Amino acid sequence: MEDLNPYQPPAASLREPSSAGTVPGARLFKVSGIGLATFIGTVLAGGVLIAINYRAVDRPALARRVLWGSLAAIALVIASSIFLPGGWVMDLGVLALQVVSMMALARWQRGTIAVLLPDDHEPRSNWMAFGISLLVLMGLFGSILLLMFLAIATGVLPSFPDG
Repeated sequence: MEDLNPYQPPAASLREPSSAGTVPGARLFKVSGIGLATFIGTVLAGGVLIAINYRAVDRPALARRVLWGSLAAIALVIASSIFLPGGWVMDLGVLALQVVSMMALARWQRGTIAVLLPDDHEPRSNWMAFGISLLVLMGLFGSILLLMFLAIATGVLPSFPDG
């Protein structure tokens, strides 16, 4: 019988991680870009940028969770603005929710960026984050307008008074 050792580990090639688990070549949005997008384009835009970051480091399941969470957060904001009484208290509440969510998203992403990228990486532009936030905001306004028109056309909401 040949030199067959049943306790020998299999001869598999293991890929060595580069410098403490970083992802070389990945270009992520900086925390400042995520904060800018969240401020300009709501929590949804910040969630889109974080999802782009997670897809860049090959974590699609986490990217989907972030997108669904940001969609749920923006739906909560829209529902609360529709069903809660208006006034300056509501405006302050929405502003506070926006600021808290912006800080939470930035804090959440800061650790991921620090762990996965080397110090000398080239991040994505904050101008690109700004553009994505404007696109998300336009899409959000467009979908809200479409839902309003459908609600008026079907009689769910009353139409605007004449004059």
